[in-house]
Amino acid sequence: MAQHLSGDAISVAQNAREQKRLTLLNPDAAGRWAALAASAPRDAVKFLTRAIILSPDDFRLYVNLSNRYLASGEALRIWGPLRAAAILFPELSRAYEYLGVLIPVSVTEGDRRRLRAWSWVCGGAAQAGVVAATRLIDMDQLEAASELLKAVISSDPLSSEAWRECALLEQKKARDKLARTAFLRAVLTAPNICDGYIAASAFLIDQREFASAAQALDFAACLIPDSPAIWVNRSSMYEHQSEPERAIGFSRRALMMRPQNAAYTYNVGAVLHDLGRVQESLAFHDRAVLMAPDNLALKNNRAILLLKAQAYQQGFAEYENRWYGHDLERSPGRSLYPVRSFDLPLWKPAETSGDRILLWGEQGIGDEIWGLGYISSLRGRHESFVVETDARLVPLVNRVFPFVECIPRNMERTLDTSLFDAQLPLLSLPHSLGLSEAPAPAGWARDRPEDLVKVRERLRAGRHGKKIVGLGWRSVKPLAHRSFGLSLEAFAELASLDDTLFLPLQYGMSRDDWCEVEALFGKERILRPDFDVWHDLPSLADAIGGVDVLVSAATSLVPLSVAAGTPAIALLNRVQRDWRYPPDASCSPLLPAVELMWPRQWSVPGSLNCAVNRAFQ
Repeated sequence: MAQHLSGDAISVAQNAREQKRLTLLNPDAAGRWAALAASAPRDAVKFLTRAIILSPDDFRLYVNLSNRYLASGEALRIWGPLRAAAILFPELSRAYEYLGVLIPVSVTEGDRRRLRAWSWVCGGAAQAGVVAATRLIDMDQLEAASELLKAVISSDPLSSEAWRECALLEQKKARDKLARTAFLRAVLTAPNICDGYIAASAFLIDQREFASAAQALDFAACLIPDSPAIWVNRSSMYEHQSEPERAIGFSRRALMMRPQNAAYTYNVGAVLHDLGRVQESLAFHDRAVLMAPDNLALKNNRAILLLKAQAYQQGFAEYENRWYGHDLERSPGRSLYPVRSFDLPLWKPAETSGDRILLWGEQGIGDEIWGLGYISSLRGRHESFVVETDARLVPLVNRVFPFVECIPRNMERTLDTSLFDAQLPLLSLPHSLGLSEAPAPAGWARDRPEDLVKVRERLRAGRHGKKIVGLGWRSVKPLAHRSFGLSLEAFAELASLDDTLFLPLQYGMSRDDWCEVEALFGKERILRPDFDVWHDLPSLADAIGGVDVLVSAATSLVPLSVAAGTPAIALLNRVQRDWRYPPDASCSPLLPAVELMWPRQWSVPGSLNCAVNRAFQ
């Protein structure tokens, strides 16, 4: 069968000649130049530009120009004409929303959201307002997003998308009760929309309400049985319950449905990582990065896996990807995670000009303590260094590193960056200083020997000849970081050690916690810290330096024991997120003098006591 043609080439050429003739007869008529542009697509941009010069108040000319840019593959040039058109004719909101959906894949997701945000600003539909709020949330402008969502819900109280985005916003603000209410309203306003149940299930998984999450996913499956998002969340649900054997099947099923999806590919790798199959996991991470080479999160996750695989040189090099990403929009506020919180270049020791360098702590207190050890490698350099860190660490840094200036971090304060020439977060020091494969610095916070003797005597309170074991078993973390805590029962066999005293270094202990410790080890063998474990970190470091061995879960006490130069035994969970703990390894060069014990080891009767006796010797 013959194909239908789109038109007669001869008539098209005749029309172009006719439009050119009419334009020459009336060169000051903007409409003639616009018509000529329509008949001559190759030169349309030039003719429309001429038409705009003649009639700058005609919004239709700007819209036509943006369409021509799209048709010619120059999508990044559409913003200017569309902004001008919106100023001239605010009712263009639908055009913005339409373009926000259909612009080419070469345009970033941020630009796509920006278009749809303009749609809401210009009076568009509720969906455009939700997209605008999503962009504000991504930029950490939470209050502005909240006000926008209130306006959207006020105009359309039955907008399920608005309630769902409102729930995600409240979840980010850690206001779980409000988030729960908003998720419920999202479902009630559109009970036939699968996305509401899926989003609610993710929230319930974070709240560890697994039965309710499973029920929400069952409702979603009734609406769209083959939705891969349902299988992803089922996988996440079992992963949060430390059941990766059940999670892997669901994550693989989602990937089979969307084999080119980078996020689903990564999910399979993440579950394999939980199963301890590091090399298989790394292969899936590699595939995910190839699918989405500009995705910052995927590169950062692969870097963490490389570090866990003890490929430290490549891992620390890739860990710098947490600074870069085509899809990363700069946050206007301070962040403990390395998005560019300061308008300063990164410090490169061999290349950066300038003498005043800002080093700053990132992520958790344990990460800061670990990173501070590398400051010892800066001794003798010609630059001057200012270290911004948690206020609790300032006295310790000033005592140990007198050659740097240490200032307390204030997330509400704007730091005067004009005082500095460059910046670097502490966890970038190993890579920047070429120390990626060297053992992490140890003993840098250890007090003078004569002072340690005084600390030990004070801790023993007259009970000479006794060994002291420091204890830590819990870390206050978000629910997603459950791997940082253990039950105190895991330490029970230590009670059979002879001539041993126990010093709980767990912060936030309640009366019930003290009763449990005393019941387990005996009240007469328990030493109580005479300082605030949470606020007085220099005294905590000295106390750890004064014990014979520290036995702890994977909390900040472990890197602090490395800093104090005290042997430690880290009791780990099966799934351990921290990249300083290589799966199944008994030691880590990133944590010198720390013996790693996994559940299959410390759960064997007598094994923990044997490890403690080795540390004593």
